[in-house]
Amino acid sequence: MKIVKENIEEAKRREANLFKKLMEDGIPDEKLVRLIAPSQVHKYKEEVVKRLLEEFKEGIPDKKTIEEIKERFGEEVTKELVNKVIETLLVKINSEDWEERMEACAALGDLGVKSKKVINALLERLKDGSELPYVKKAVAEALGKIAKKNKMEEEIVERILPGINSRNPEERYEVCLALGELGIASKEVMDALIGRLKDENEKWDVKKAVAEALVKIRRENWE
Repeated sequence: MKIVKENIEEAKRREANLFKKLMEDGIPDEKLVRLIAPSQVHKYKEEVVKRLLEEFKEGIPDKKTIEEIKERFGEEVTKELVNKVIETLLVKINSEDWEERMEACAALGDLGVKSKKVINALLERLKDGSELPYVKKAVAEALGKIAKKNKMEEEIVERILPGINSRNPEERYEVCLALGELGIASKEVMDALIGRLKDENEKWDVKKAVAEALVKIRRENWE
């Protein structure tokens, strides 16, 4: 038994050395790793994610790139990579730099992952009365993309609709933007938007957001 154990350990050492050499020459296909160094497959996935993250250090992979990664490296590597990217974006969404916040929101929308953390983070941005218009628009668009991709429009509408009657005009404005992106033409949504439009005391920019939302909802449902 001792000899067998030693042989197994020696085989693993050889595979580890082969794996190290493979990775020095670039990122090999998983099939090759499984063929000549099967004991290193778990390390392979970790290393691939690490290297891909290094490649995307200065930017976020777009949808096409994610699909290419999935095709080459498989579902597990892609899922782990996307999770790591989302972790980074959830930090950036609270950055002091408004452009970084805007880009993080846009990237989360493009990734379209159904995640409680992502939805909550975007909704927090939506409720921030001091947020800049460019960022608000990116938040609204991101919520719309995620909701439509995962068929959760009604769930998000239910969470944000009460904000249309907030005392804070900024929140009312942001909710109207988001409702337009979500495109739900329910009685509750339409009544709420028209109610804002008819309110003589409502601010002009909120009414503008209402009008834009109604146009988008119409296009989504009747054109």
